[in-house]
Parts: sequence; C-alpha cells; structure tokens
Amino acid sequence: MQLIIFLSATLVSCLAIRLQSVGITGRLMCRDKPAAGVKIELWDRDDGPDPDDLLAKGVTDAIGNINLKVGQLNTDVIKS
Repeated sequence: MQLIIFLSATLVSCLAIRLQSVGITGRLMCRDKPAAGVKIELWDRDDGPDPDDLLAKGVTDAIGNINLKVGQLNTDVIKS
C-alpha cells in the first residue's frame, strides 16, 4: 500500500513538471542607428520568496540583432 501511495505521489509530481520556453528576437536601435555590442539579459520574474533567475544572456551583433532562446523544465509559469 505504501508503494502505491509513493508511486502515485511521484507520478503526480512528474506530471506537474513541463518544458517551457521563452525567447526574444529583434534588432536594438539607438535613435536611427543599430546598437552594437549591447549586453542583453533575459530574466524570469518569480513571486514570493523564490528569487528571480537569469535565463539567458547575449550581446547584440554589429547591426544590433539579438536572438535569445531558453527552454527549461519548470513547475511554475515562466513570467518575463
């Protein structure tokens, strides 16, 4: 009986974890010129005592393009 309860609890926990992804793609401009070499960070925003997490970081290219994508297993909804 304890084994059934343990396996049921484990199954419910595993079903709550899902792969979530978030990302940004675009061009960063400063007035009418591309913003090259700008550091960009993508953070999640957590409620309560759980600290926010850095999901991805990168630097814009010579013409200001940025492409950041991240996927993670999570039980919470990713908020950006």
